[in-house]
Amino acid sequence: MEVDWWPMFHHDPNHVGISTSSAPETNNLLWSYQTDYIISSSPVISNGKVYASSWDNKIYCFDMMNGHLLWNYTTLGQITSTPVVANGMVYVGSQDSKFYCLDAEDGGLIWIYDTAYMIESSPTFKDDKIFFGTSDGTFIV
Repeated sequence: MEVDWWPMFHHDPNHVGISTSSAPETNNLLWSYQTDYIISSSPVISNGKVYASSWDNKIYCFDMMNGHLLWNYTTLGQITSTPVVANGMVYVGSQDSKFYCLDAEDGGLIWIYDTAYMIESSPTFKDDKIFFGTSDGTFIV
């Protein structure tokens, strides 16, 4: 059976919020990790890795099976945005007014786009394009 990853908010660019993956049959905790502040975004899963952002200015990458921290990247602002994972890259906005593109494997910075306004919305990836909004009401593609 093909793995049904959850690489962005509500699963896919259409935000269907439906997965063909089966749910756990027990409530046994597999792993947990304590960040330094609030997590208000949704985690995303791709290629056996979990990506989560936090108000501690970091985006985290964990091994899905054991919770081992693989890497984290620190921005200059809180991250309320749910990241997107696509084509080996992680995309996420920050309240430091910057939109980040990171390498999904090692968290290395690929590029930054400066918007001049906070980014709290979760991006969407479709047709090799990234879509997101800023706190001044600008929609960026």
